[in-house]
Amino acid sequence: MMNAASIAHRRAPGALLVAALTLMSACSGDSGAGPAPSDGLRFRSLAAAGQTACGVATDGGVRCWGANDGQLLGRGSAAGTDDPVPTPIAGVGEGGSVSLNPAASLACAVEAPSGDVYCWGYTPFASTDRPTKVAGLSGIAAIAAGGSQVSTAFACGAMISGEVACFGGDGAENVSDGTGSGQLGTGIEPQGPFRYPPRPILGGFAFRSVVAGERHACGLTPAGAAYCWGSNRASQLGAEAPTGECRTRTGSRFFDTWPCSGTPVPVAGGLAFQRLSAGLRVTCGLAADGVGYCWGAGMGATPTRVLDGAALRDIAVSAEGRYCVVTTAGRVTCVGRNDRGQGGDAEPAAGVHRLGSTLDFARLAVADDFTCGLTTGGEAWCWGSDARGSSASRPRPCRAPSRRRRAACSRAGWMRLVAGDLTSPGTGRAGGGASPGSPPPACRMAPPNVHCEEGDTTLAEAGLT
Repeated sequence: MMNAASIAHRRAPGALLVAALTLMSACSGDSGAGPAPSDGLRFRSLAAAGQTACGVATDGGVRCWGANDGQLLGRGSAAGTDDPVPTPIAGVGEGGSVSLNPAASLACAVEAPSGDVYCWGYTPFASTDRPTKVAGLSGIAAIAAGGSQVSTAFACGAMISGEVACFGGDGAENVSDGTGSGQLGTGIEPQGPFRYPPRPILGGFAFRSVVAGERHACGLTPAGAAYCWGSNRASQLGAEAPTGECRTRTGSRFFDTWPCSGTPVPVAGGLAFQRLSAGLRVTCGLAADGVGYCWGAGMGATPTRVLDGAALRDIAVSAEGRYCVVTTAGRVTCVGRNDRGQGGDAEPAAGVHRLGSTLDFARLAVADDFTCGLTTGGEAWCWGSDARGSSASRPRPCRAPSRRRRAACSRAGWMRLVAGDLTSPGTGRAGGGASPGSPPPACRMAPPNVHCEEGDTTLAEAGLT
């Protein structure tokens, strides 16, 4: 029986505390039915990449928190310190959906009910520190941001009508002669500048949703059939026979070639999917029968069942290919690295990890170093690395901590959640004597749960001592 404090572990160096997202004002009870967030904030959906997370709140507002790299907090680089508090993105009205590209350099959101799209960060049409409306794109139901760096950043929007239009980088692998990767769905074109304004993808397909990776994108038809386009260098299209070849110059005379498709090709297996998720070179999907599948780098050339075909509520994959699932019982299992606690348990080795919590999760957003989950009640919880305020709001990681920092950590007995933020350390006394507003005893974290080793957790560095 776990809560936000009791799922904190003493981890190997580099791991961080598991805690409620900054919006939580106190630890939840064993069943996840504890105190509501202090400001009543709930979310409809979440997105995560790099050290930044965003979500669409139930009040319709788009909020982001964590690192401001790439100006993803939407408030300008001058005001660009990291922020652990979910803050509204000014200039975007009621949000229908929000997406972060795998590189955490581009964010896009759909404004409801107009279907207008706003992007910010290192966008395919300008480097902008505040949301900018995408010209020529309206009536959008869902948006997907892709790309691994500024030069390859792109986005695709699925219109209410089912038509999909993409814009941005063409996915060329270097700046010499060659072709793009076909990620814009408009054919295999000679390498060129950003494509803007948006152009419809070829093939006459109707898609109800889209996802985007490093140099590929995928869509789902109304019937759940999956199609992908772009680079297939790592089999991330899941197609048995891509229809084209891309190339880039690797020397003065020779070209490197790789399989790709400039138009949507069907994912092998004829499966019907509820939803898809894309990493840099990996794609995962939740099939109509609740079984999870992944394909691409390290996963196989065509859809391969995950976790022995267990029935799931959701599956999401990070940029590097670490994936997490929600079981039908609402529990979370992650597969991949856990060196930052992003898998949810105390074992640092890569493998299968299960989050020790009885919260009832419905959806996930997975970054390489942290994970966020959305409960059936709309509460957002995150765990793993909090180096930039994206997961547990504090403390931050040590960097070769001094003796003073070690001493500060060992003295701090517990922390309290105040107005949605982990702030002042408590007295450390086991049986009360806490200052007003302190959390109940179940939330107290006594040493060694809070300890300080190189690469681990310090309160002093976060200014909490």
